[in-house]
Amino acid sequence: MVEDFYMEPTLKENLNAIKPQVLKNWDMAFIVSGIEGAGKSTFAFQLAAFLSGDRFTLEHVCMTPKDFIDKITRPDFLKPGDTILLDEGFMINSRSAMS
Repeated sequence: MVEDFYMEPTLKENLNAIKPQVLKNWDMAFIVSGIEGAGKSTFAFQLAAFLSGDRFTLEHVCMTPKDFIDKITRPDFLKPGDTILLDEGFMINSRSAMS
């Protein structure tokens, strides 16, 4: 089960507080930012999996903004309580991020 992994207790408490809102189909956005190799993608995947449980699949992961827009506008793709993850870190390399 997704919730079996360790999560810092305060973070878990806060996420449990918003989980009912996610199930009510509230829109929420989380931005995970940090240095290269810090584990941003891993953390984002864990957040999405924690909030959506077993319904979070690779189909809910987008690697381009176009894919993200296509999925959020596709009728009947997202159900109440679903999360969708845009992981565009691969599009940015260190050199372009500095400019």
